[in-house]
Amino acid sequence: MKKRILAAVIAAMCMTSVAPGYAFAETAPAADVVSAEEKYTFEMVQNMTEDEIKALFAEKGMTEKKGYSVWTKKKVAEVGDEQKIVILLKPDAKFVTADGREIVNESTEIMDIVKSDDDFREQMTYLTDAVGLPKDKVYLAGEYGEIHTEGNDEDGRVRRRYYRFHISYLFTENEELENSDIRNKITADALNYVQLSSYFNSIVIENPISYSSGDPTELKGTKQMTLADVKELAKKGDALDWSDFEEFKGRDVGSGLYIWQFELEKGFFIKVGGVTDKKPDYIELSRKYGKGIDIRTEDIDAYLKAQEAYYLTVTVLGEVKLFTTDYTCWLVRDDNSLYREYKFLSPNDIGSDINVVPGMKLKVNYSGILETFPGQFEDVYEVNVVSEDAGLIKGDSNCDGQVDMADVVFIMQALANPDRYGEKAEEYTGITELGKLNGDMNGDGLTVGDALAIQKKLLGLDETETLLDITRKKISDFIDESKINFTVIPKERIPEKYADKYVFINKNYCTSKERDTFDKFILQNEIDKGLIKYITYDLDDDHKVNKIVEKLYWYILDNDINASVSRFAGSNDPKFEDKVVISYNWREEDVKEKIDAFLEENNVDPELVISGGLE
Repeated sequence: MKKRILAAVIAAMCMTSVAPGYAFAETAPAADVVSAEEKYTFEMVQNMTEDEIKALFAEKGMTEKKGYSVWTKKKVAEVGDEQKIVILLKPDAKFVTADGREIVNESTEIMDIVKSDDDFREQMTYLTDAVGLPKDKVYLAGEYGEIHTEGNDEDGRVRRRYYRFHISYLFTENEELENSDIRNKITADALNYVQLSSYFNSIVIENPISYSSGDPTELKGTKQMTLADVKELAKKGDALDWSDFEEFKGRDVGSGLYIWQFELEKGFFIKVGGVTDKKPDYIELSRKYGKGIDIRTEDIDAYLKAQEAYYLTVTVLGEVKLFTTDYTCWLVRDDNSLYREYKFLSPNDIGSDINVVPGMKLKVNYSGILETFPGQFEDVYEVNVVSEDAGLIKGDSNCDGQVDMADVVFIMQALANPDRYGEKAEEYTGITELGKLNGDMNGDGLTVGDALAIQKKLLGLDETETLLDITRKKISDFIDESKINFTVIPKERIPEKYADKYVFINKNYCTSKERDTFDKFILQNEIDKGLIKYITYDLDDDHKVNKIVEKLYWYILDNDINASVSRFAGSNDPKFEDKVVISYNWREEDVKEKIDAFLEENNVDPELVISGGLE
């Protein structure tokens, strides 16, 4: 299917789900209003034969010259999935809203019309109700409004608002419509029924596919029209006629009225509409669903320059399923947006010569963006590669263009709760393919280790450092900033077996207030107290007692003895000066025996030891 990747989804939802866009174009005057003497229901039309429909149309003067045509299921089937049947309805010149406001739909001044853009939904709803299709079977799905420039009886020009619709169904309630033959019959019945409405204007077939030679809609011309040709033709102004287009290759896409369409480069095309025995009612240069101009009266160069504004540079985040469908498209990030918004890009809009991969930057030329979430590119004309992998930023797991702690948290969330934060998360809030590539710091897939590696990177730590190194640095920085009398012992001065197991701290000369400050920091930062060991000796003191304390400290740790040792100094009483103070719980078995064994084995003078059991 060409271009609009959400067409089927939107059609099955709500007619007001697509925002209005306006196309400025010349168009034929509206067909004569049908003044039926009797009211026809959809069921009545459904039960008519093709000949009966033709007779009804003839009776009411609904001729092909006026823009009417009889539809059959065969004719609908011939249109096929690659083309689109568009119904144009003409609202009243003035419309009064439910709260009494008057909406202008026809005026010589364009601003009289566009100032009421926000009321399009109410008018579209009114038109669908007025046409009267039974919504339990088939309904008119609204698309957007178009503003056309038309001639009037005074030989002047006025602006006129129209609304575009297409036929749609509620498949969930009509399983029989999955049968294409039944669906085509109902579509044909709906198209015939819509034409009986006084609001009907015309039916147009869009998205024409390429036909082989012999196609009855193919024009006789053979020359490919270009924008340069259009500029040359425009020099004739109001003198332009049908004959000026006969040499060019094109198709008649009208159904009733003549509408000659000529494809140009970069997604532009020319439409010439009206009846061939008069000068064209409109000669429109446009892109599909974009704003068009009449080449006879408006500035082509200015129009083309304005179209250049519809470019966007995006970064490919990954391949995703479109909403609840099985349709796969690319999720991209708008690099021009302050909030780096997500958007959908259809694979059909990307040339076969481009091998799209996450991280690739693309430049997209488009006509508009549908108001879905994420937004969807509408009618992409051109996609070019800006760079192959410029979007890859190591550590940027949430793809916001920067690396911070949010990326660490996002990885942990994606791993711990994939239903909410994984690639299949609802509303596209989870991690993307690009996010996984960015977050994978060592090429072995996304793991908790990657979150740790990013955290190290943020803290300026070496890649070989561990979580304990991060904790050690965090504590050390706090001690330096708060200027408390604590010292973090460098791991190089710790026995190898403990260097990567604990953070060792000396607090021998701190005050109680400093201890409280440190304890509060540990609590607030949720640091595991089991990772911290307090050294009770001076690493740079060779005093005999200090050396005994040092040796006994590691003996206690090696043997997992529930005891502590420290050096007591500074007393005025010689009895307690420079002593090895040992404390332990006397209730625990073998503690005293192990301490005594150490003292005896190391020939420690009992006079140097103050030892006692604690409750």
